[in-house]
Amino acid sequence: MRWDLSSPLIFGHRGAAANAPENTAISIKTAALQGATWIEVDLQPAADGTLMVCHDYQLARYIGQRLWLRQQSVQALKQLDMGHWFAPRFQGEPMLTLSELLQLVEQLNLSVNIELKVRQRNPTHIVDTLMTALQASQLSANQVLISSFDNRTMRALKSYLAQQPLGYGLGVLANALSLSKRALIDEISPDSCHLWAKLIDQKNVDWLKARQIPVFCYTVNDTAQAAQLWEMGVQGFFTDSPQRLLNWQKRIDN
Repeated sequence: MRWDLSSPLIFGHRGAAANAPENTAISIKTAALQGATWIEVDLQPAADGTLMVCHDYQLARYIGQRLWLRQQSVQALKQLDMGHWFAPRFQGEPMLTLSELLQLVEQLNLSVNIELKVRQRNPTHIVDTLMTALQASQLSANQVLISSFDNRTMRALKSYLAQQPLGYGLGVLANALSLSKRALIDEISPDSCHLWAKLIDQKNVDWLKARQIPVFCYTVNDTAQAAQLWEMGVQGFFTDSPQRLLNWQKRIDN
């Protein structure tokens, strides 16, 4: 087993998205202050291929303008205010590049789950860019988990790591376990599978556990729901409120 899963593994979803603007430095710092040791963030490419930390492909939710991230230069993206939409006190919070993210994760001694969002891009170049940056960082293999909803991306990641066994974890993301997702899981043998809490059922958990693949769930902010999923066999939780679920984790450990 790659991780100690004798107690629930808690991921700060986009940092601490209930308390600060998602995927920003302040959100990641807030998660760390709340006691999180793992965070989850989203990466997608700008116009020149630079990987930027952002969830939405289109930026209207953050800035009130219908801009597509993939069409913008890094310089233009760095000028955007990614904090004010959440609360005025976060005004001026910038979008992070992958390089800035990795430096921050190292400084805070965190582990990171990176979700790659490729949309219609060729995943091979995106995977190469990510792997180059990770190898230049000081993060150990066990501090990195890479995931994606995109099956092409997961295959590209598996192919890269087969040629260069760097040891980074791979996690298949799915709303539910479709036949194509099951085939992918059997093909690449990921280190984890991340399922939507609203659609998970015991049958899917049992199917994954039979293959010795840990099951993590997104997005779980309620401790009663977390306890129910834990009893089902779910071992990790992505949460907007790390402190709340970490307090619940401590009660389980005691």
